[in-house]
Amino acid sequence: MSENLSLTTSLADIFQLPEPIDKYYLHFATGAWHAFTETPEIWIKNWNSNVNADKSKRSKKAFTRKYIISFVNYDSHEWLFGGIIRLLNDQGEEEPILLTDLYGDLVGRLVVTFKKWRTYHLKLNHQRFKEIKVKQILDQPILSKQFSSYEDVHLTFNELKNIVDRQITQWKEKLSFVQGIYLIFDKESRKIYIGKADGSCGIWERWSCYAHSDGTGYNDKLVELIKTNGAEYASNFEFTLLEYAYLGQIKDKNYFNERESYWKKVFHSRIESVGLNAN
Repeated sequence: MSENLSLTTSLADIFQLPEPIDKYYLHFATGAWHAFTETPEIWIKNWNSNVNADKSKRSKKAFTRKYIISFVNYDSHEWLFGGIIRLLNDQGEEEPILLTDLYGDLVGRLVVTFKKWRTYHLKLNHQRFKEIKVKQILDQPILSKQFSSYEDVHLTFNELKNIVDRQITQWKEKLSFVQGIYLIFDKESRKIYIGKADGSCGIWERWSCYAHSDGTGYNDKLVELIKTNGAEYASNFEFTLLEYAYLGQIKDKNYFNERESYWKKVFHSRIESVGLNAN
């Protein structure tokens, strides 16, 4: 479900900007979906990277206005509102880039249609303000990678933490319905950890524990990694669901113990040179 809108509803009908229109740019980002849905911090870090890259090319035309109204490519000529970003302070000086609170309730919810020109950055003017049509306002924000199927559950730690911290309904419901065996891959050490989630709240409960413990889940070798390398090291972890069963489907209490042991053998995760399982 989404809010009903007229086919002629434009962005100008939705946004009442507090400052003159010549203070704003429009930015239509392609290839930025991962940054947008991972965490707000990474989304802003992505913006800082773009600005710094722009400076290195001695081309600052896209960054001379105080604000940028950002959109992320959603589908063909459809764009999802990514927030209004402040680039300059009231004196026109550069400061750390900030995601403002202005229309924050529409971030990840407002979908517009617009066939952008060659450039990703456009100066906002009254004509363009009216040309951008509002297709829909979603009931729930799209602020994470979308769940597609249990056979395709693969999340970076940052994606997982974003989903857990924001209590993304779609993921919480799906992962709470199933128990199973999962794999954690450490991209830095190239080692693997195999775990199980057989509690009453399923995968969601167990993976939430990882999100709230800097990626360790209180497993000895993962704790050791984080203790040695710092909390940011968890960004190297990737979580994959290997197999699952719906809550109540498995009656044998030893089933998941046996399946966990099987996968540890398959991936040799008890061998120190390749694995992170202590037993």
